[in-house]
Amino acid sequence: MPAYRPTITIKIASSAILLILITFTGLSILVPYQLENAFKEHSLNLEELARQQFSRLQQSNISFLSSKFNLEMSRAAREVSALAREPDFLSALDSGSYLSTSLVLRDHKLRSTIDAMIVFDSEGQILGTSKEFISPAEVATQLGAFGFFEELAQIIRRNSTNEFLEYFGLVANDRVGSLLPGIPEGALSEMIIAPILDADKNLLAIIVAQRWFRFHQELLMDLKDVANVDAVLIHNGKIVADTRGGSLNNEALQYPEQATGKLTRIGDYFVLCEKRSFDLNFCTMKTFAELQRFQERLRAIADASAAKTTKRVLGLGVIVIVFTIFAAVTFARNIAKPLKDVTRVIAAVAEGDYGRDIKATQRSDEVGDIARAAAKMQRAVEERDSLRLSLHTKNVQLSTQERQLAQQNVLFETALDNMLQGLCIFDSQRRLLRANKSFACMFAAQNAEPYLGLEWEAVASQLAINTTKTHQGQKISLSQLWRTAQETQAVLTLANGRTIEMSVVPMESGMWLSTFEDTTERKRASDHLAYLATHDNLTRLPNRLLMHRHLTTQMQKLKETNDAFGIVWLDLDEFKTINDSLGHAFGDRLLCHVADTLRANIGEGELVARLGGDEFAIVTSAPISREFLEAKAKRILNAINSPCVLQGHEVIVSASIGVVLVDKPQDRVGRLLRFADLALYKAKESGRNTLRFFEESMEANIRSRQELSTDLHHAIAKGEMWVAYQPQIDLKTAQIVGFEALLRWDSPKHGRVSPADFIPLAEDTGAIVDIGLWVLTQACEQAAKWPANLTIAVNLSAKQIQSPELIGNVDRILAQTGLPTNRLELEITETSLLQDNENNCRTIKKLRKRGILVALDDFGTGYSSLSILTRFRVDKIKIDRSFVGAMLTDDDSRFIVEAIIKLALTMSIRVIAEGVENEQTKQALWTAGCVEAQGYYFSKPVSADKALELLKDPYAR
Repeated sequence: MPAYRPTITIKIASSAILLILITFTGLSILVPYQLENAFKEHSLNLEELARQQFSRLQQSNISFLSSKFNLEMSRAAREVSALAREPDFLSALDSGSYLSTSLVLRDHKLRSTIDAMIVFDSEGQILGTSKEFISPAEVATQLGAFGFFEELAQIIRRNSTNEFLEYFGLVANDRVGSLLPGIPEGALSEMIIAPILDADKNLLAIIVAQRWFRFHQELLMDLKDVANVDAVLIHNGKIVADTRGGSLNNEALQYPEQATGKLTRIGDYFVLCEKRSFDLNFCTMKTFAELQRFQERLRAIADASAAKTTKRVLGLGVIVIVFTIFAAVTFARNIAKPLKDVTRVIAAVAEGDYGRDIKATQRSDEVGDIARAAAKMQRAVEERDSLRLSLHTKNVQLSTQERQLAQQNVLFETALDNMLQGLCIFDSQRRLLRANKSFACMFAAQNAEPYLGLEWEAVASQLAINTTKTHQGQKISLSQLWRTAQETQAVLTLANGRTIEMSVVPMESGMWLSTFEDTTERKRASDHLAYLATHDNLTRLPNRLLMHRHLTTQMQKLKETNDAFGIVWLDLDEFKTINDSLGHAFGDRLLCHVADTLRANIGEGELVARLGGDEFAIVTSAPISREFLEAKAKRILNAINSPCVLQGHEVIVSASIGVVLVDKPQDRVGRLLRFADLALYKAKESGRNTLRFFEESMEANIRSRQELSTDLHHAIAKGEMWVAYQPQIDLKTAQIVGFEALLRWDSPKHGRVSPADFIPLAEDTGAIVDIGLWVLTQACEQAAKWPANLTIAVNLSAKQIQSPELIGNVDRILAQTGLPTNRLELEITETSLLQDNENNCRTIKKLRKRGILVALDDFGTGYSSLSILTRFRVDKIKIDRSFVGAMLTDDDSRFIVEAIIKLALTMSIRVIAEGVENEQTKQALWTAGCVEAQGYYFSKPVSADKALELLKDPYAR
């Protein structure tokens, strides 16, 4: 019997079965092993992903803390910069008052989060501080020991605007100290510096604001409650706040500086620190155990997925083996390669590669089924991983949105409670739903909770609101504040006297939003500024502005009722002389005394005002008559003339009064004031200490004066003025020793104008400076042509002496004319010397130092003749003609002349008498010891040509 030989199909089938068995055995061992390795590697990747997620969460928490800090500091810096531009603050700063500046700072501190403020000027001096009851010296003493303010003072003294860009930052308290009570030891200070510049960008002052570092424990604990993370703030290596309740310290944390920005394990924590604004390290902490729990959950998911996948693969392997054995018997040649492809795809799926295609899925046999099953498994695993990734991504997004929402809620609540204005939200029934802290503080309540749910009228009743008014002052009821679809504003008055501005705004939802602002201090400041704008600071009387308003009201009443009223315009006589001789402080006391006197002499409805200087005005009430006005003005004159004792001096002062009876409507208040001024001017012309009523002719006189003033400005250019010369005689030799230059004006329109008329006019208009310079030039040119032994005397006005160009002009004229300095004699009156006597003293010294002679004119007619001789050294005294002319008939005048001559001889000062009209007066002067004289007895003032003739023939005079 022949031996059995298997067919080739059997061999192939046997080989296939053996190969399948070997493959199955390999797959049973290799596939689970490969899948396990793949899932372990994926698990490790998930652990790294968890660490990265931890790091990103902690970075977002750090960013939130840093943003909150920057937001808070920026808001405070804007608040300080806004203060530097507030009109109230700039007005207080311009006033130079330490108290006013400090009051503005304290008021701003009450309305802000700033704890202390100081203002320095450009020299480093303290202008004001927000701390109560402390002087600039005490503030400087407290801050002088700290480095920050020493450096700041040095920068201020360098006066560099480039170094005063707006600055804010954190500084340790041991460098700045503190003006704040109760700050914890070691706390940081937020320092905010804002410059105040003028229009040219020059430094005027600097505001330095200080407040306690606001990142306290409560804020960090809120963050921990929201984000479930511990937080630590580190400044210059020191922990300044943490959520562990102070259980951490610098040694316990031991965070390496080089690890900043990295997630680092320290003890039982994973710590992430980042250095943000102002040398602050913001650190967040998660426990290592929490990360381990998260990783263990990931591993458990990975292991379960691996086991499930292994079972599926093994199940599919069994199915593949069954179908492969069946197919190997029938279709051995068509099975090996497709199965190999399927195996490779399965291995790729196990490794997480889902991009390979299975080519046999189009076949209708078992190999096609296996291929399609493998493809389905591939899609299922891919969809599972995609779904897992999608779920993870959505979880991360939801977590981020939840955290952002929590942060926004924290920011909203923080902003609401830190608003300077009170804010309330009412429902459609006007019941209170929400109120911030400022609202409760504004109405002296501990919090707003007791009022929640109450209607507005009940809330207003419990808050002791007395009245409600509009901004126009009209009283309205509480219910009228709530008008449908219309914003309403009103002013609330509380029982304690404070005023609150309230705004009610309807919202689309039917609810109402109300804001409240305490305007008590602002209204007080506004009222005070209004008072200062309408009252005189010295006497507290109404000023010109308030009087102008009162006159406008009186004129309107005159039009309606035809009842006359009066204006009494008053000016003190010789007040400037008193002020200059006894001092400005004494003059101020005298003005206050006059103000009190006028107050005591006005009736109900009348107004007394100070118009400036020593001018006062009284506006009487209507109806009134001329007789009443005259009696009232005389009573005021008598009251002012009454002697009074001020600062140990008995003072008797007089006044000139102009009176206007206003019985006809006028178009302008200014016209009435002009009438009063004209009447006052006429009273002064009449000898002072008198009163004059306004007459219609006064307007014509003032127009004539204005016309004369206009012509005076052009008189020199038109050649209408000329210089006359009156000889000065030596009484011993009867020879001419000099001339006095006297100005004359021959006007084609006005004729020969008296110097008594145009010289005072030139003084008032300021033309005297140019005229005096022209006279000095003409006199020096003429004197240079005369013999060398003759002097020329020229009068100087007060304005010329005060001019800083006088010395230069005199030097220039003497150089141009060639006249020696010792031949020029400048005559100065006593009254001109009393004005700005320090400057005048320096001017006279400079003139005499050049060799120019200085004579004191009209000696004896002023208030301080003798005192002038002690302060001003002169070369000659000219005795006034009023004393010389009365020597022969009045013993007192003769005694005064003799005393002046003896005084001058004792002080080695030359004496000349003016106004000599006869031989008897000349002899009396010679007997008294006077050497020089001038007057009509010797010669009238003559022209330059006539003066030359007098020199050639002395007896021609």
